[in-house]
Amino acid sequence: MRWWLSALALVSFGCTAETGFLELVASDAGVGSSLDAGAAIDAGARDGGVARDGGVGPLDILAEFECLAVQARGPSELVRLDPLNGAIEPTGVAAPLARATSLAWQGDRVAACPDLSPENEAAFFVDLRTGEQTVVTMPTTCNAVAASSRGWAIHGVRGRDVALFENLAAATAGRVNGARSMWISRLGAYEDTIVGAWHATDELEITSFDDPTTTTLALEGHDDWVMGLAPFPGGVVLISGSIDQTILVFDIVTGRELNRVPMGRGADLSGLACRPRSN
Repeated sequence: MRWWLSALALVSFGCTAETGFLELVASDAGVGSSLDAGAAIDAGARDGGVARDGGVGPLDILAEFECLAVQARGPSELVRLDPLNGAIEPTGVAAPLARATSLAWQGDRVAACPDLSPENEAAFFVDLRTGEQTVVTMPTTCNAVAASSRGWAIHGVRGRDVALFENLAAATAGRVNGARSMWISRLGAYEDTIVGAWHATDELEITSFDDPTTTTLALEGHDDWVMGLAPFPGGVVLISGSIDQTILVFDIVTGRELNRVPMGRGADLSGLACRPRSN
């Protein structure tokens, strides 16, 4: 877990203004805000997600993040989700793919791939500003996709590998920058860390863009469907359950549950991507 111990000091993202799909292909634009570099905490010194020494804990960090999810109730739409209290705010933008279980969010674009579709070799994009939909052919089967400032990760159902790419341009050109062996169907990424899960599970698989080691994290008290997941410094957010859904936050080091928000029947959420709030 050494990449998380170093990532707990949250890195500031630079804001960029992207005006079209070609600019997205050419760069990995990140949008967000910065936290005090003193946010690094002892992973074993937390109580309820708050550092006992008065420092910043995972829930404090998550409070500075914004998240997107797919809500399939009625027309499938992207919504802003507060993972700490379950508040949902419509964006008015149609989801790139109904019931997508993984989302890649960079700049003003959101991408998704069909879950467990063995013949799909396309990523479906939507522009948050204009609502414009774009389909991009990928060099491999795509059933889960995630993106961070470090690159793109794509999982295909024809094998266990998650293919890594430096950016979207490299992904569309098939310039693979590495691979990680992960038995998953959901995918999320933040900075260097990649997190995956099977569709119903009590554990996560964690790896890195830099380190090929893959570790398993047992989730405290969880054995249900994972409809979306997103890592952040110190933790990971899960949309858990199929009919009666719950938003859960787990410690990324211990697997301990830090926060729980019951959403009830009809929430119909899936897919998840989180990043620091914009300045």
